[in-house]
Amino acid sequence: MTKLGALLCSALLLLLATACSEAKPGRSHDATPGTGGPTETASPGSSARAEPSEDQAVACSLDTATDARPAAENDDLGPPVVARTSADDGSALVVRGVLSAGRLLASASTGDSGDQLGTPRLGVLSPSGFAALRYDPSPSRGHQITAAEAQGSTTTWVETTSMDLFNFDWKIYAADLERPGRRLLADSDTVYGTRPLSPVYGQTIPTVAGDSVYWAATPPGADRSDGVIWRAGLDDASIEAVSRGVMPSGAGRSLYFVRRTGDGAQIVRRDTAKGAEWVVSTVDSADGEVTRLAASTRLVAWVVARPQGDAALYIHQRQAGELCRIALHQRGPETMVMSAAGHFLAWGNGSVDGDAGEYLLDMRSRGLWRLGEASGYSVGYVGPGAVAWARLPEDAAQPQAAQFLVASW
Repeated sequence: MTKLGALLCSALLLLLATACSEAKPGRSHDATPGTGGPTETASPGSSARAEPSEDQAVACSLDTATDARPAAENDDLGPPVVARTSADDGSALVVRGVLSAGRLLASASTGDSGDQLGTPRLGVLSPSGFAALRYDPSPSRGHQITAAEAQGSTTTWVETTSMDLFNFDWKIYAADLERPGRRLLADSDTVYGTRPLSPVYGQTIPTVAGDSVYWAATPPGADRSDGVIWRAGLDDASIEAVSRGVMPSGAGRSLYFVRRTGDGAQIVRRDTAKGAEWVVSTVDSADGEVTRLAASTRLVAWVVARPQGDAALYIHQRQAGELCRIALHQRGPETMVMSAAGHFLAWGNGSVDGDAGEYLLDMRSRGLWRLGEASGYSVGYVGPGAVAWARLPEDAAQPQAAQFLVASW
């Protein structure tokens, strides 16, 4: 496999045909648990209760085409620093997230040859270079890292041996960024056996919430939108299926995810300590399809696509109880990159047509900033005190030639 192939393989696993519909905010509720509203029984997991309040109007409305200001005008952002895009051995680096002190979580693709996968390594990218985490690589078959996340010093990631668009085996790992070793939390062969598994809608992306790692997966024979949320303890060997849904995103001890219903989808918040679930908002299937979700301790955001070819981004502030809407001039695919940290949200459209801008939203001021543009590799990552985005040289149109810029505040 070429370097370009290794870089894009995880994205290609997701490019299955999906239907899109128009977006509306639906019903949004405040964050205080209660007993009002409809009850839906999750399978598996506890019941999801609607948090009581009336339908909430959109408190703010923005448009990336008219309201986004150049990042250079943001006095809170420091000058961007160019991060390296290759390791010392020449292997391509794929950025996975933003760590503290402006460092990046990245994976290095090594040993790819023809149609054979190599043994990529996860590590930390800093101005001094790429430092792979200290663990023994997976034995036997080659594999690829398709997603990773870090919360504090804990990082978690998924590896697969698949290069098949319609089959996705997985292993979920966790490690301490400051210590050697890693731990295998779960693998699909143990959970589901060796039967073929469809890639779950929104991808299998492990996330940390409370003292556990959560991820979504598709059971054998199930539709890829009928995912199951799994949990594995960081401090013990427990593993269990806790709810039905896709696209989980950790936020402190809360876990947000999307649950498909017979007439649309719900944005669900789960208290990981108590196991209780609440419906934050709903989207009717006639109005749109939720394609992406990201959450922090301050907000939860989701993208709803529509068949006209564009999409809208909704942001719910849990403490303020406000709902904001941002018009996106791209179709909002499930492969777009979006991340949240504190009051901030960053995103790009991935590799689809339409607006390839990379954006940063500060919900405290409702300031919307255009960081850059990278057609074919539009991404945005936000983390503790920093934001990162891609930049393609004018004479290069391939993701393997991308540079990453990191700006701190």
